[in-house]
Amino acid sequence: MLMVFHSKVRRMAKRHLSRRSQSSYVNWADFNLFTEQHPLASPKGLTDLIAMSWAKRTILATISHQAINS
Repeated sequence: MLMVFHSKVRRMAKRHLSRRSQSSYVNWADFNLFTEQHPLASPKGLTDLIAMSWAKRTILATISHQAINS
């Protein structure tokens, strides 16, 4: 599911770059060169961020629950 999202984001980014001027068009070869120099976030990185966010919420909930019960 994350890979489908990632491929849609790549297509949207390419479309956006192609629409920046009237005479400009970015083909897939040029877009791939661009993404080698400026990589998009990978799904693994996104899952790591989601996990960190979940852990942070869990820790904050535990701390606030302990403060209320003290």
